[in-house]
Amino acid sequence: MPRWVWFVPILTLIAGVTVLAYRIGWLRANLTETDVIEFYAQRYEDELGGSARKSDCFARPGETPGIWLVVFCGRGETARRYAVNRMGAMVDADVGPAEPEA
Repeated sequence: MPRWVWFVPILTLIAGVTVLAYRIGWLRANLTETDVIEFYAQRYEDELGGSARKSDCFARPGETPGIWLVVFCGRGETARRYAVNRMGAMVDADVGPAEPEA
């Protein structure tokens, strides 16, 4: 077996990791606050059905490490709070009175 064949698996692994890292970087660089708010507003609408509106949602910057945005939707008992990291993944969610402090 030729000597270069031994390096093919290593080169394949390096190429795969490179493509994955590029993809993750691309997603992170192009994810906006608006994208996150719209996604969680749609989720809020889907959870509550006809009584919810996307316009009931807004976001504030996260105050704890690892939380990029906190999306607040609705008021009172139908309120939702979604804590989101920089990749757009939900870190924490609360149901019920989740009014932000004024």
